Amino acid sequence: MLLDPILLKIFFGSEFSSKHFGKSVANLCKDNMKLSRKIAKVFLRTLEKAQDDQTRYYLKALKPFLLINDSFKLLRLEWIFGVPDLIFRKIYGETKERYGVELIDRVNEEHLSYMTPILPLASSNAFLQ
Repeated sequence: MLLDPILLKIFFGSEFSSKHFGKSVANLCKDNMKLSRKIAKVFLRTLEKAQDDQTRYYLKALKPFLLINDSFKLLRLEWIFGVPDLIFRKIYGETKERYGVELIDRVNEEHLSYMTPILPLASSNAFLQ
């Protein structure tokens, strides 16, 4: 019951309990990949839907989670921040593919995307290892 995603969302978004509850959850997640993965999903989903004023409380709760020193630290960082993925595509009428900056037609167009492996497809090995 304590690890219910709705309850976690309430505690992480609270002005008074976010930091302390974040430390408590971080202690539970140490050397526990299954729980770390569940908590990372909760953080990603709640940060995505958070109001501007609540975001700082989620980030306060997220900090101890990311600072856990165990064998899953790189995975946690990868789950939360994502892995840069180079965008490429074939342009009509050309025989070779164009990558990254070559595809930019306008100044504000992105050429990298940061994908998290935890939501669509999960990987068991960290890309950074």
